[in-house]
Amino acid sequence: RLQEEAPMSAADATGASSNLVAVATLQLTWAERGCEAARVAAAEHDRRLAHALERQAAMRQRILCEIDVVVARRNGYQEKIEEIRGKLMSAQKGDSALKELLEKRLAEYEKRSQQLVNDMDELRRSLASLEDLAILHTQKHEQLHAQYEEAQKTLAEKKKFLEDLLAESQRQKDAATAAGDANFAKLVQKLKQTLGERAELTSTTLLLLRSKLPVLSNPKLTDGDIDQLAESVARILISDTDDDSDDDDDDYNDSDGSDVPQILSGFDLTSVAKLVKEGTCKNVIVMSGAGISVSAGIPDFRTPGSGLYANLQKYGLPSPESVFTLSYFKERPQAYTLLAHELYPSAQRKPTAAHCFVRLLHDHGVLLRDFTQNIDTLELTAGIPRDKIVFAHGSFASAHCIDCRWECNTEVLRQKLGAFAAAHSLADGQLQQKSDVDVPRCELCGGLVKSDIVFYGESLPEEFFTAVKRDFPQCDLLLIIGTSLSVAPFSRLPKAVGHAVPRVLVNRERVDLINQHAPHNHRDVELLGDADDVCQRLAAEFGWGADLARLIATK
Repeated sequence: RLQEEAPMSAADATGASSNLVAVATLQLTWAERGCEAARVAAAEHDRRLAHALERQAAMRQRILCEIDVVVARRNGYQEKIEEIRGKLMSAQKGDSALKELLEKRLAEYEKRSQQLVNDMDELRRSLASLEDLAILHTQKHEQLHAQYEEAQKTLAEKKKFLEDLLAESQRQKDAATAAGDANFAKLVQKLKQTLGERAELTSTTLLLLRSKLPVLSNPKLTDGDIDQLAESVARILISDTDDDSDDDDDDYNDSDGSDVPQILSGFDLTSVAKLVKEGTCKNVIVMSGAGISVSAGIPDFRTPGSGLYANLQKYGLPSPESVFTLSYFKERPQAYTLLAHELYPSAQRKPTAAHCFVRLLHDHGVLLRDFTQNIDTLELTAGIPRDKIVFAHGSFASAHCIDCRWECNTEVLRQKLGAFAAAHSLADGQLQQKSDVDVPRCELCGGLVKSDIVFYGESLPEEFFTAVKRDFPQCDLLLIIGTSLSVAPFSRLPKAVGHAVPRVLVNRERVDLINQHAPHNHRDVELLGDADDVCQRLAAEFGWGADLARLIATK
């Protein structure tokens, strides 16, 4: 209540300031890149301008020389024309042959003289064009340098803004720390007065309280607010002391199912099929993992010898998981880029029988949601609608820049991955470059681009958490197909269904969380074996065997 009703605390303000600092840092990065781009553009134009002006000067000199030559030749023709005109005037009237010869020469010289005039006009027009081009070059030079100066000014402003933000953020942090320490000291003192000997305030308890009560950093908290907090905390601590013997995970404790209605008539495939055939279960959630894609030629991650992690030696990784670690990707993106090319969805990879079985659950109106750990998007290829799928660990269906979040077209990314793979190879963990092709990069900021698959160091999509809260309370049958449930938080999802909801494991190996043989088990069923085989048997038991065969054939 205090967190919601009290004015923004220093801690909240610090968080808001941190967001502003992150935005300002990104803006500064863009400004630095913009300034550098403007500098490079201006320098490149200066280089070209110097070369162009040098060429223009040479061309101008050549044109002027040609004009001088033309003028001299025309003057020569004009002298001859005047000379011929004088001879015509002095020629005898009866000497027609001489006059005709002189008139022909006069016409020829006048024609040549006019051609020289035309040549001279053309040379002068060329000279004027050179002058206009020089003016344009100069204007472009001034424009680019003005842009560079403006970029420098913007960069300076962004630096100053970031410096001010950092100073303010530090001031708020100091204020939050001081307020938090003072308020926490008051809280502890009040707790000691309230609890007396009923509970011991250990160092672990104190650290937990400090971390769980960020509202203490609000400098506007009153003594009355702290007294109320102390009373609430005291009640919790006293309750925990009284209930130490209780199970911390009561909500999911299946040690005794005597008070829970048993829906299953047995713990075998037929009993599971009966729930769907008779309409008992109409909101089926599927949790799928790499095991449903193995028969499509996509290796799982952890199977010894054949799993993906067992075959990454050629990349020279510190550990197999490094290829999917954000920090390693930023340091050495080439390894992931080559692997992504190998794993990228293609027309040659077809949905498996297990994928088609999940599609049939949708076609028959009983699929509530398909939560998948897989990134290969074969669920979409199988025809399962996108709104029925939750890609818990992301997928290859979209891609973004890891810096500015610019979205990259997936087909363009496919081509860039292919081009990089064609230009590089790996030998003993060393990258061999055949031609100069870079890893996929952002067209806006030049940052690294990757598909929207979740790396170690990244949070799961918001869609995952929203869907878990929305769907699992409605689930009446949970099918866990092809996953060892070894990666959290996905591995904890089976605990999120109701106590009476049947949980069916379809996997080659048993997992700890689903235990058909546990005492008092009333809902866990283990259908061990190949995912495709078990799904085909389930479809046949449902009465969907022919539908599944047709769907597999079409896919």
